[in-house]
Amino acid sequence: MKIYFALLSLYLFHSVFGLRRSEFRDGEFTDRIVFTTSRKDDPKIWFNKEHPGFEYIEQFQIGQEVYIKAQIRQTRTREKLSTVKEDNDVNLLRGSPGIKWVQQEKGHVRVPKTVDTEWSNLWYLNDDVTPTMKVSSAWSAGYSGSGIVIAVVDDGLQTNHPDLAANVVSIKFEISE
Repeated sequence: MKIYFALLSLYLFHSVFGLRRSEFRDGEFTDRIVFTTSRKDDPKIWFNKEHPGFEYIEQFQIGQEVYIKAQIRQTRTREKLSTVKEDNDVNLLRGSPGIKWVQQEKGHVRVPKTVDTEWSNLWYLNDDVTPTMKVSSAWSAGYSGSGIVIAVVDDGLQTNHPDLAANVVSIKFEISE
């Protein structure tokens, strides 16, 4: 169960919702929810009719559980959706017959995870120029370079650099003429 919840959290909060509201701060509530139901009939048909404060988006499955995504409709014209507390309509939905579980999405800002103090100077890697090497796109797609061996034939390599020292193999040889 914990594995499914972890997968669900990753799925929901990083790829599914596609946050449209860009003015949120890290950890604030957005206008999206996900829920499960004990009903067997299609939520595309009944959800919007029975819960006018929400708009059905789509459903997806993880393991045996089917999750339904919806958006909170801002029905109260004078009241803006709160970003710091769960919306009242979400709590009302939680008490509805046939609804097993509901969670309002919290948006999270992705932060680069590099500890390289020189990263800002690596303009050819960090997408600061065009054309770029697009390494961020490769890293985001899951390519890490793990298992790849690179050989550098160069006399300008700083073999005692902290990022390289543990991974550099130096071979000294002479070429006789």
